[in-house]
Amino acid sequence: MYFDRPHDLLRIAPQALLAGSVPPWVSDHLRLSRCVVVRRTARAEPRIPVGVRGSQRHQRWAATCQPEWIEAIATPSQLLQCAVSGQRANTSPAFHALETLKDLWKDLSLAWGPGALWASNWQPAFRS
Repeated sequence: MYFDRPHDLLRIAPQALLAGSVPPWVSDHLRLSRCVVVRRTARAEPRIPVGVRGSQRHQRWAATCQPEWIEAIATPSQLLQCAVSGQRANTSPAFHALETLKDLWKDLSLAWGPGALWASNWQPAFRS
């Protein structure tokens, strides 16, 4: 069972959110990365509120996700432990920023993100 925490990154099943009316940029994003972020909003059991972020600031799309669509989970702090290839870091401003943060924060002992103390007890990034 997954207890959603805002800002967790979820890798979802390939076609999970593509049914219905979806903006073209969302379809493109989900076909490439299959990642959504857990949103901070009221939850309608059993669905999890998620969002898709596009490459442009105005591209934000809210949806809900069935728990069985989740293939993997990563908290923000767990992302600091993940290796990102140089090629991938250069394709996305988010990956580039993550690599910069990893360098700046590598020697800090502070946890990152909401509920970081609680989340620090979880397993490495993208646990199944």
